[in-house]
This record gives sequence, C-alpha cells and structure tokens, in this order.
Amino acid sequence: MGSKRLGVRSLEALALLPDVTVAAVTLDDRDDVRSAYDDFTATCGARGIPCTVARTRADASAALRRHEPDICVVCGWYWMVAPSDLASVPAGFVGVHFSALPKYRGGSPLVWQMINGEPEVGISLFSFADGVDEGPVWAQRLLPVGPDETIGDVLPRLEDAAVQLLTTHVPRILKGDVHATPQDHSRATYCALRRPEDGEISWERSAREVHDFIRAQSKPYPGAFTSVERKRITIWRSRLAATTYYGTPGQIVRVTPDGVWIVCGDHHPLIVERVGTDGTEVPAPEVLRSISLRLHSVDRSR
Repeated sequence: MGSKRLGVRSLEALALLPDVTVAAVTLDDRDDVRSAYDDFTATCGARGIPCTVARTRADASAALRRHEPDICVVCGWYWMVAPSDLASVPAGFVGVHFSALPKYRGGSPLVWQMINGEPEVGISLFSFADGVDEGPVWAQRLLPVGPDETIGDVLPRLEDAAVQLLTTHVPRILKGDVHATPQDHSRATYCALRRPEDGEISWERSAREVHDFIRAQSKPYPGAFTSVERKRITIWRSRLAATTYYGTPGQIVRVTPDGVWIVCGDHHPLIVERVGTDGTEVPAPEVLRSISLRLHSVDRSR
C-alpha cells in the first residue's frame, strides 16, 4: 500500500523477492506535486501486479479482504488503518517512517527534521499499532545531512536505505527469524502535518533558521516562499554569508550576479540564489533586482 516515488521503488523491489507474490493498493494523488501515480500504475501493469486505486478507506479494506496478504508493506499512505484491518494480516502492517522513532512521529517528519537543522535524519522500519507511529521497530538507520543540503539531496539516500531495509527484513519477518524492539514512548516527539501555505518565510528568524526552512521545503516539495509587491516568490536555494548586516528583516541590501542578500532577524544576511515565479525557476537577481525592495514577512510559529 503506497504512493510517491518511494512507493514505486518499494513495489519494484518487493516484486523481485523470491517466492513472493505482490498485490498493490495506491491513491490517486495526482494533485500532489510529488505524485508518482502514473509510474505506480504503469509498474503494476508492466509486471502483472494486481492494483487497486483506493478512492476511500473502504476500497482499501476491500482490497485487503480480497487478497488476504500475509504481510502488508506501507510506503506513502495517508489514511489511518482500521484496527480490524490491522488484525486481519498475520504478519501485520510494516511501514517506513523517515525518522529515528520514537522521535518525530506523525506527519512530514523529514521536513521537520531539516527545518530544525538536524545534522542527521533517521529512517525506521516498524510495525503499525493503534497509535500514531507507536509500533515496535524492526530496524533503524541514521544518515548525515550537510548544512547546505536540500531535501531533494537527502531523499534519494533515504529511499535507497528504505528499499534496502525492506528487502532485507520483510523476508525475515515472514519467516519469523527476526524480532522487533518496542519503542520508548517517554522519548517520543510529534510532528504536525504541513500544507503548502505553511511554507511562508518569516524573515524575523535568524539567517540559519531561514536557510534551514528553505532547504527543508525545496524540490520536490512545494517550496518556501515570500512575496514582494504582492507577487509570490518561491525560494529554491540559498546560502549563508559570514558577515553582519544591520537592516529591517526582509530588506534587500545587496544584489550581485550570483545572489540577492536579504537581512534576517539576527542581523545576518541570507544570500538567495534561485527563485521561482509563475512556475519558472531563475537566478534570484533576475527577479529581485533592487535594494529598494522589501520582502513581506510573517511572524508565525513553525
């Protein structure tokens, strides 16, 4: 059961396992910029994998009853699974979560880890339970993240790790020769789901915080954004400058061929390199041309 690029990659990998027969359930998420719906359904068609496009939770439950799986692998699924469905699968529901559980349970965990400037991001293979990401963990890994890497840089490495965890551990779970470790619930932290409008930049924050906010939501995500003269500007890439620059947060103080310098709340500038307007990505100086401009800033909690 899954969607997005990781769902496709996991489906392909599981279908290649010896002595395994695969059926698939996906969602029609083509209104999401990260959708891999066409690839998912095409993979099923090319490999002869039965595929259900679930319009409702009832559709997904019906597919489970129809296929009677020994195990259900979940990658990129956005609906809660009913307790009756959880109990119907002998080896249970096994999912991939992009954090080192019990930290960062809930929605958008990778985005939140990068917004918070974590030097490492986690990945967990775990079993579903009644609560949110509370089930026992089969395996975990931590991957280093460079201070200037974007989420698009990190995702392929996490997906590689996820596929490796699945192909290594799913056969062992089916055979019963591996054991899961219960989570320490006292150490749990949680993430709220994010929507595209949550990406509006608050220039009152420090340059490092704004930089992390931008790189956490860069492609393939919708992007962090600001506005100037009532025009929305998506910022795709930035870098820090090792200097002090006094000014009003959101004020453009320098325009150079390789970037636009914008003052942040800690009196350090952020150099914006790439921006998007009307679906087109261009060098920032092509859009933000003048030091007379000031970018709109929201002062909201992340």
